[in-house]
Amino acid sequence: MLRYQANALLFFAAFCWGIGNVAQKTVLDDLGPMVAMGLRSLIAAIVIAPLVWREARASSHHSDEFWQALAQISVVFVLALATQQWAYGGTSVTNASFLVNTTVVFTPVLAWLMMRERADLILVPSIGLAISGILLMGGGLYALRWGDAMCIVSALLYSIWIVLVADAMRKFERPFAIAGCQFALAAIVGMSSGLAIEGVSVQALGNAAPELAVLGIVSTGIPYTLQAIAQRHTPPSHAAIIMSAESIFGAAAAAIFLSEQMGVMNGIGAMMIIASIGLIQLPTRSWPGKRAAGLAHPTYHPKR
Repeated sequence: MLRYQANALLFFAAFCWGIGNVAQKTVLDDLGPMVAMGLRSLIAAIVIAPLVWREARASSHHSDEFWQALAQISVVFVLALATQQWAYGGTSVTNASFLVNTTVVFTPVLAWLMMRERADLILVPSIGLAISGILLMGGGLYALRWGDAMCIVSALLYSIWIVLVADAMRKFERPFAIAGCQFALAAIVGMSSGLAIEGVSVQALGNAAPELAVLGIVSTGIPYTLQAIAQRHTPPSHAAIIMSAESIFGAAAAAIFLSEQMGVMNGIGAMMIIASIGLIQLPTRSWPGKRAAGLAHPTYHPKR
């Protein structure tokens, strides 16, 4: 897969996450956050189960390192998803869409700390544009509510997860195993803790069925799987910038379905995010210095 094709998959994943943000908010009218997380993850696990099975048949046996990586990715994913789902109870869809995408700030730093990934020269202006756009669209980071603060915590966890997925895909190339394992763990944790703490009724499940379908298929099963596939061909820092387009789609969906308003500054911010995504498609050079051992991999070659 060429890098621009991988980037297109990430952009589509961002679209799915963005439009699913509305359901992530409205599902809380009927279900608790942990039950909602558990059910959406269960649906996603069922949807991709045939692909997991097919991949497992075609793959050779993996070492303990593979299972350790799978466990780490799944645990961080559950923490990030649970924190994000809780956050929607204390903030707007628009704010959540922007604040969760502060991954664009955390991911390059974590990629350097965890993987010694050398940043491309174009990454600096791209990150600057993306951050500026997110701040303009979100109205600035002032008077944070508890839901806003949890969105930032979720963004940090998602950044760790993005880097872990990139490293695992570089070594093992098992996207469906990664997606299936993280969905299964999220379903188990969400359902068990949710039923114990929050409870659920048949009527509530019926009322939340449309949102759960959107969350399970459109906002979980499809985009997280595409993201795992695409990250073999795009560095985590670039992936974070492309996925920040979720804020645009999330704000648009919130305006259409929830009547949340976007002003002129929001539109300027959206254009800046689009520009940041376009910038990282350009041919560029890395910062001078020796690349860390193990990163000379097709994932990081500029395939265009």
